Amino acid sequence: MEDKHPEDAAVTRNEASDVEVHGMLIQARDVRIRLAEPDPVPDIPVIVTWRWLTHDSVGVGDDEDEQESLMSGAPALEILVEGRSAQAAVLKELRPVVLSRRPPRQIRSAIVNAGILEVRPFEVDLDPEVPELRSLGADFPFKVSRDDPEEFRVTCTSSRDEVRWRLELRWVCAGRSGSVQIPEEGSFGVYPSLHRCQPRAEFDLSVDPVPGDPMADRSLAEALMGLVSASGCSVAEIIDLGRHHLRPPAVFAGQALLDWLEGRSVPSDADLFQRLVCLLEAAASRRDPCYRGRGAGWWEDMRRVAEGGDRH
Repeated sequence: MEDKHPEDAAVTRNEASDVEVHGMLIQARDVRIRLAEPDPVPDIPVIVTWRWLTHDSVGVGDDEDEQESLMSGAPALEILVEGRSAQAAVLKELRPVVLSRRPPRQIRSAIVNAGILEVRPFEVDLDPEVPELRSLGADFPFKVSRDDPEEFRVTCTSSRDEVRWRLELRWVCAGRSGSVQIPEEGSFGVYPSLHRCQPRAEFDLSVDPVPGDPMADRSLAEALMGLVSASGCSVAEIIDLGRHHLRPPAVFAGQALLDWLEGRSVPSDADLFQRLVCLLEAAASRRDPCYRGRGAGWWEDMRRVAEGGDRH
């Protein structure tokens, strides 16, 4: 006899011959169990996608009409690795590879941006001739399969040169090994943070508070988003720093922080807001020696105007 299964659920087929039935007892002298063929393992068993997270982007070049966009400061790169089949692939190593260096060119434009996501954090200093990836939490190897992906965040820094670089991800799966280049084509470009010490007023997207400004709440949100970007902190990291590194501890609610950053609400607790911006400006100064904070008074003026009050 043969078991009947829906086609999409069949994983085994059982057969028996020379069967005798005695009441509730079935006796079979020849039983064969056939396992379904496993899914074939692709030549490259992983799919890799990437995007930049919190970062500053600068346009550089000798000609204003022909600018090249590079990441600056300490940009964070998110990498998603997914398995192509049910067979697990072991990720052995993620290795940075520098393709070129050159003295930094003149900055022509800049854009401040920010992103928020909790992933497996790593960092790489691109100054050494052979840079190494350093884990800030769990380290390689990791396993991925079709239903169990991994996300990584790689924060990169360069203090002297414009650097062209990429990542190489080594994998092992079903007795085979190989590597994937990230990005698949081209390379990443990073501008040195120390060379942003040139005058940056033209790149400052925030504005001074103006009483009665109907867009003051949006101006505050943009300025705060720029500060978060300069600090390199995610919302989760801000919450953790407030709880464990400030004395007394400061409790920053995740949803409230998102609402402030996206302009949906204005901070009503002046003391809590001051502790937040002081924390972020200190983090930004540690991250980039060229960063110059606005100061507590400027931020409070911005908050009061956005809230609808008067400036001091």
